[in-house]
Amino acid sequence: MSQYERRVQIPRPAQDVFDYVKDVEKLPEHFPQITSVEKLDGDTIRTTAHVETAEEGEKDVQGTAWFRVGSDGMTVERGSEGPNNYHGELDVDEDDANASTLTVRIWTDRQSDSIEQELQKAVDGLSQTIQKAV
Repeated sequence: MSQYERRVQIPRPAQDVFDYVKDVEKLPEHFPQITSVEKLDGDTIRTTAHVETAEEGEKDVQGTAWFRVGSDGMTVERGSEGPNNYHGELDVDEDDANASTLTVRIWTDRQSDSIEQELQKAVDGLSQTIQKAV
């Protein structure tokens, strides 16, 4: 299993950033491949994502995942069962009253040269979206 990590500073208060990322319904706003989210029981969600694979081209896929807001600080954990054994977390740390650092970590069995680029693109997009939203 490989781990990937990216950090970005966001010129917004940490609590505002955390309030945004902990809202599961906002997932499609900061992960563009996710087109819809439905809350199920407990911490389980159903997502629909638009993906592109070399074998099958573009397609929509549905799956269930978990989405948990940590009780020990400003952390959101998420993941899904399946062949990639994917899970990740978003941590928000306060830099000062009006700035914070968002750290995104993912763990996956998926092997691809594009993971680093995809993660950087997601973190950059998340930062831009948060700055517009809060």
